[in-house]
Amino acid sequence: MDKPHTGVPVTASFIGAIIQSYEHLWRTMVFFGLIFIFLFTGSILFFRSVGASGELKAELKDNGGLVFEFKKNSLFSPDEKTIFSTFLLPSNVVWFDTGLELDSNQECKFRISGTTHLAVHTVVKQAGVDQRNPVPWTTSNGNKFVNIGDSDKQISAKKSLLLKPGETIGNVLGYLAPMDEANDFRSYFVSRREELTPKIFTINHERTIPNDTGKKIRIFLSVNDILLNFDPAGLPVSKTAYLGDGSSSWLQSWNYISSSKYDNLYFDDNIGCFLVQVEISEKQN
Repeated sequence: MDKPHTGVPVTASFIGAIIQSYEHLWRTMVFFGLIFIFLFTGSILFFRSVGASGELKAELKDNGGLVFEFKKNSLFSPDEKTIFSTFLLPSNVVWFDTGLELDSNQECKFRISGTTHLAVHTVVKQAGVDQRNPVPWTTSNGNKFVNIGDSDKQISAKKSLLLKPGETIGNVLGYLAPMDEANDFRSYFVSRREELTPKIFTINHERTIPNDTGKKIRIFLSVNDILLNFDPAGLPVSKTAYLGDGSSSWLQSWNYISSSKYDNLYFDDNIGCFLVQVEISEKQN
């Protein structure tokens, strides 16, 4: 007995089977594609976590500072370098060279602690008679001027001769010097004082400073104190700051100071150091 005829041509059934096979193949490819993407993503995360490593270097600088350089190497991101430095900032140095340099894409964060004194002669004098010193010890935030017998004109002259003129003395200051200015920066500053003074920044206890100069720079720090000025325009102000109303008893000393250009006279009267911690890293957006 013959089988009933379905009415569907043999070729149509064959083509349908092929199409159905392609649909199965497509679904299979999509499935394995998703599995591949999942495994690839997992591998990236795995190798990134395993491949990330750190390299630590330590160096003792000529100025006594200790510098740590930590370089983080990552398989799928740019290397990250952070520098940590710790050193003492002497209060009697005009523009202390930290030896630290900043690229144009970097910033530095300062943390400063400790106390200094800006008039050691008053410490000795008052200690000799067991009396409280009217000139206090100062932190990195500085103090307001204390009048210990100066005239108003003399006080005004002294305030104008601070590295950063104003009402505060003894606070910590910074300057980012382009490399072509960094060689003997103290002398360079003195010769261009009026031009460079506005570029001085205040740090005090803590501050983050980006390098926005567009150049590689070196970091200089200083305690804010009186720096005498022996340029023609600055000489009369310096004389007033030292002599006040012109007391003849100090005139001989002033003649020696001016003739020898002893501009750091007031810095040499300072004692103590600040502890400075610096962190250098890429700029934060």
